[in-house]
Amino acid sequence: MEEQSVPVATPSNISPTLSPITEPVSGKFGIKTAVIMVALVGLVSTGGAVYYLTQAKSPRKTQPPAVVQLPSPTPPVLFLTLQSPQEETPIVDGELLVRGKTLPATTVAIATGTDDTIVESDASGEFADTIILNGSEDTLTVTAFSDTGEDQTISQPIIQQ
Repeated sequence: MEEQSVPVATPSNISPTLSPITEPVSGKFGIKTAVIMVALVGLVSTGGAVYYLTQAKSPRKTQPPAVVQLPSPTPPVLFLTLQSPQEETPIVDGELLVRGKTLPATTVAIATGTDDTIVESDASGEFADTIILNGSEDTLTVTAFSDTGEDQTISQPIIQQ
């Protein structure tokens, strides 16, 4: 087999017209085309960066949390008790202290044949008021009214001495 020799490039056999440093760009693409392409690549890159940064700062749309409906609590049952006066308690000097208990913040009407008053029970459900009596015998009526429209009534005779 014969050996073939490969030509070796030396400074003396390199053509000066092939030097990329000394020759201007020419051929299919000119300088203007190269500048326009670099500008387009820059615009596309800048647009992509702006889009990315804008998306990172804007809030993500998410589903609102599910609303769980809890069963409404059963309202307390209206009650009414009188602590004073007790049935057929003798009354002296025409004044009567009426004291009792019901649900908290409940409207209570206290009435006799000669005096009517409305009070509201406190945070523990207690109420009290003094009414004036003019007759020797009367009926005390105490009624508690709930927010749901219920009412409870206690009536008892009052005897003055």
